[in-house]
Amino acid sequence: MFQPSNASKKNPLSNRPFAAEQGLQGLHTFPIHPIGRFNGACASYKQPVEIMSFSYDDERNLHMDDRELKYYYPPDLNNCDLSHGYETYVQRENSGPEPIHSLLDALAHAKKLYEDQNLMRTDLVSWRGVFTKILCTPYNRNEPWELGATLWNIIVGFRDDNGFVKEIQELKTLEIPRMVRGKNGMWDATICLNFANEFFDWLKTIIVKNDPRSSYTITYKYPFKSIQVMFAGAENPVLAERHLESLKSDS
Repeated sequence: MFQPSNASKKNPLSNRPFAAEQGLQGLHTFPIHPIGRFNGACASYKQPVEIMSFSYDDERNLHMDDRELKYYYPPDLNNCDLSHGYETYVQRENSGPEPIHSLLDALAHAKKLYEDQNLMRTDLVSWRGVFTKILCTPYNRNEPWELGATLWNIIVGFRDDNGFVKEIQELKTLEIPRMVRGKNGMWDATICLNFANEFFDWLKTIIVKNDPRSSYTITYKYPFKSIQVMFAGAENPVLAERHLESLKSDS
């Protein structure tokens, strides 16, 4: 598990205006375009810090350790048929997006392990995939997403059109932005990072209802020009009952 990095407090973009209706019940809008406004000096982010591990076993029971961590052995994928074995693939039951409950359980467990509570102090808590989704939003033109919020080295395979892998290339994650920088039609990491920094700064001014049973709905959808935030009240709580009870006992 990794602690989300905090963007620097100095934000050279923070004085720009946003189209947002004021008031708790209003619809708040964060415009995406033109994305060129997110260019310039890159916001400062810290490198992730590993805090602890947690695992799900085969029956989806949660364990506060790395028992399900496996070694990775690079396979020979040259000319590999990516459809092989698909007919015997067992699809996990899709009951909707993965709740944040286990992540909060792990953070609560980590608090008991570390004397330095500053290690767990952060402005935002979510899955890595959620942060990736938000970072990529300036270049997303056709994939809607919706989130709930409350106050509180990789291997790349290149395939042909028939699904056969033709080339394997090992890339270092931190080198990918440099590989695509300045190329036509490619994404710009600076724009993604500055966009996320500015969006999260704005979001903290919108999510102000200090009630763990209340939530906000954050939506990005057609025509993919803005992110909208609406107060949802207690209709779609983000926290599980056990976390709400824990907050009561801590108060």
